[in-house]
Amino acid sequence: MNSAADTMTANEQRNYRDLVENLNDVVYTTDRNAVVTYVSPNIVRLSGFKPDEVVGKNFVEFVHPDDLSDRMDQFVKILDGYEQATEYRFLIKTGEIKWVRTSTRPIIKDGQVTGVQGILVDITDRKEIEEALRRSEEKYRIVVQHANDAIFVLQDQRIKFMNPSACEILGDACSNISERSFLEFVHPDDRPMIQDRYKRRMRGEKLSNRIYFKMKNINGDFRDIELNALLIVWEDQPAILCFGKDTTVQKMTEAQLRNSQRMEALGTLAGGIAHNFNNLLMGIHGNASLCRIKLDDPSPVDKYLDKINILVESGAKLTKQLLHYARGGDFQVGRVNLNTLVKEVSETVTATKKRIRIQLTLSETIPDVKADKGQIEQVLINLVLNAADAMPEGGDVSIETTSVEGREINKIASLSDEQTYVRLTVSDSGHGIPVEIQDRIFEPFFTTKGLERGTGLGLSTAYGIVRNHNGEITVESEIDKGAVFSVYLPAVAENAAQR
Repeated sequence: MNSAADTMTANEQRNYRDLVENLNDVVYTTDRNAVVTYVSPNIVRLSGFKPDEVVGKNFVEFVHPDDLSDRMDQFVKILDGYEQATEYRFLIKTGEIKWVRTSTRPIIKDGQVTGVQGILVDITDRKEIEEALRRSEEKYRIVVQHANDAIFVLQDQRIKFMNPSACEILGDACSNISERSFLEFVHPDDRPMIQDRYKRRMRGEKLSNRIYFKMKNINGDFRDIELNALLIVWEDQPAILCFGKDTTVQKMTEAQLRNSQRMEALGTLAGGIAHNFNNLLMGIHGNASLCRIKLDDPSPVDKYLDKINILVESGAKLTKQLLHYARGGDFQVGRVNLNTLVKEVSETVTATKKRIRIQLTLSETIPDVKADKGQIEQVLINLVLNAADAMPEGGDVSIETTSVEGREINKIASLSDEQTYVRLTVSDSGHGIPVEIQDRIFEPFFTTKGLERGTGLGLSTAYGIVRNHNGEITVESEIDKGAVFSVYLPAVAENAAQR
C-alpha cells in the first residue's frame, strides 16, 4: 500500500513544502538519537543558524545546560508515545538565549517509532513580559507585606485579603481572620456608619476618603483607626481597598501632651498665686506683730492676734504646697534607695492608720534614684494616705517597686525610651475614681472629699514634685475596683549600667 506521501503529486508536494517553509513557526524532525534530520528555513529567523548548520547535529547542542536534563526526559517520553508541549531556553548563534515552546509527537513508520517531529515557537517576548510582571508584582507584594499601615480588601462585607500589619491590629493570624465579616471587628457604636459607607461606596458614590472609628481585636480591646478607602476590582468583582492606620498610641500621646500643657499652665498660675498670697500673709503677720507692740501686756485682744498668727501659718503651709506643685520647692538632691524609703514610710503610716494593712513587694535589684528624699517621701505619704481615704472601712494598700526601661513604657510620652526608671506603685481596693475625673485629680484644689476633709493639694503636690524630678505619675482606676498610682523616677545612670 502506498503512503500519502507516495501518492502526493509533485505540485502538491511543492505546495506542502511552501506552506511549511513559510510558517512563522519552525518545523523540525529528529531521529531516535535526537539528531536533527530536518528543520524549516525560518530557523534562521529564530536562531541565526541556517538549516544546514542545524541538520545532522544533536538537538542537545541548542538547549541551555540548566534545561538539558528535563529536555532529555521529555524526549524519552515522546519516544514512548506521549505528545508533549513544553517550554525551554534555546541557545541561538550569538550565544544569547531565547525562550521557545515546542509541541512534539512521535514519528511512526511501519508500526515503529523512528523519531520525533515538532514545532518551535519563539515565546521570548511573552516570557519577558511575564518576568516583568512577576518583578512588578513582587515589588508591590514586598511593599504591601512590609507596610506599617494596615492594608485589606473587603468584598461582600467580608475580609478577602489582609497584610501582616492589619493582622497585627486585630491580634490574630491572617488565616484565622480571612473571610470573616469586617463588621465583626468594628465597635458597635461605629457599625451603622461603616455599613452605610460600605454600601454607598459600592454604589460608586463619591465619599470623603478619610474616616475615624474604633476596631475591636481578638482580645476584645478597641483600637483607634484612621481609614482611607477606594473602590477597586478584585478577582473580577467590585471590592473596597482599605488603608488603615492605628492611631491609638498617637491619640494617647496627644491627650498626655494636652494634659501636660494644662498642668504646666496650672503650675505657672499656682506659683504666681502662691507668691502673691505669701506677700499678703507677710503683710498680715507684720501688722499683727506691730499691733502687739502697741498694745498693753496683757491685752484683751491678744487672743485675736494669736488666732491671726495661727491662720497666717496655715496659709503659709498652703502656699508652700502650691510652690511644691509649681516648681517642686527647694531641692536637696542625693542618691535615694526607694526600697529603704518605702519601708520607713510604711512603718510611720501603719503606726497612725491602724485600719489599713500595707503589703510590700520590693525588687531587690532596683537602682538608686537621684532625688530629694524629703520630697519623694512626701509623694509616697500623700499616695498612701489617699489610698487609706479611699477605704474608710479599712483594707490593704500594696506598694511595689521595680526597674523598667523607657522603651517598655513608651505609651507615656514624657518618658525617654533610652532612660532606665524605677517604678513605685501604690494600689488600693477602695471605691475607685470615675473615668470622667481621672484627668483632673492632679489639678490643685480639685478634690472629691469636700472642703472639710481636704484642700485638693495632696495629689497636685505629688504631681509637681515628680515632674520636677523629670519623672511621671499616672493613675489607673475602675469604680469599686480600687486605684493604682504609678510613679516613674529616673534611675542613677551608673547604677543602672552596673545591673
